[in-house]
Amino acid sequence: MKNNLFLSIAFVLLSSALHAQLNIDSASFYTSIEKLDIDEKTIIAIGEAHQVKSTLPTQIFIINNLIAKGFRTVYIEGGQSEAIIINMYLQTGEEELLQYTRGRTTDGAYRKFLRSLYRINLKLTDKLTVKGFDFERPICVGFLLSEWFKQETIGNIRMDSVSNYLLEMDNVRNTSLKEVFNKSEQVQRILDALKKEVAQHQAIYKNVLGLHYEAFTRIIYSPVMEKNQSRDASMTQYVLNDLKTNEAKNAIIIVGSNHLLHTYSFIPMLMNATQDRYTINSFVFLYNNCKNLGTESFHTSRKKLLRHATISTTDKPIVKFSTLASSLVPANEETITILTELYNQK
Repeated sequence: MKNNLFLSIAFVLLSSALHAQLNIDSASFYTSIEKLDIDEKTIIAIGEAHQVKSTLPTQIFIINNLIAKGFRTVYIEGGQSEAIIINMYLQTGEEELLQYTRGRTTDGAYRKFLRSLYRINLKLTDKLTVKGFDFERPICVGFLLSEWFKQETIGNIRMDSVSNYLLEMDNVRNTSLKEVFNKSEQVQRILDALKKEVAQHQAIYKNVLGLHYEAFTRIIYSPVMEKNQSRDASMTQYVLNDLKTNEAKNAIIIVGSNHLLHTYSFIPMLMNATQDRYTINSFVFLYNNCKNLGTESFHTSRKKLLRHATISTTDKPIVKFSTLASSLVPANEETITILTELYNQK
């Protein structure tokens, strides 16, 4: 009873703080979410624009409410390695771990998002699990290899050299999309080399890694590559594998809207593959005059999405929710789309 009361008080305080910063129209949220028939076979997708002001705090508001309805799994658009590190942070609260994730900027929006998740998780008896389904990033893989292998040389690979190389790769700032792709390809070459070594020395790897062996193999055998036409299909297969073992029931999946709103993108493919077993509803973020983080520019959604807006003009910041008459996601028409409108977030 005390734990439930404490969680309720914490939820109210967090919600109040979010309302003050974002001007969330909570009444519109609760009206919208009541239309969702939520059970353990419900998955919620959140389609966002990356690096836009108030996106992550709005997600925390949504996640917090879904946790109250039993959701405990959160999929991030990151790799298995980053998800493992975030879970380590959620369990320990050690902020140093976040230096090896996208939350490494101390005052950055993603760091604040992860801190909010930690505070929520701290009050839960049945804890959160974060999962990844996207390509692996060098800093995340490098850190885990340094933790798991220390100084071991296995077969033809000196593991500390591999981890140091990956960590140093992240120190080189990307100045173009081409450089991002080049890094991704370098990581993939390293993972491919590790696959060959594991095939030859499996017993040694199992002995050295112990309980970490399964996580290690999921990382190196990840089918998802950043510069790959089949990226969305690979994401879909990744989550489908979890669904087969019931690991994704009551899951929240956070993705860029480009993986949600196109016919052959991740969420529509996942909907089509699971429509006889799961219901996937979605929150689609719409932006109007919202600041891009780290720049002086502002982001407004495309006209195709803006035509669904429920607010014609306003000069005040607000986050409003509404249920659309038909799904924006090009898949099962019976699924529900909750339009999440962010205005003037500066």
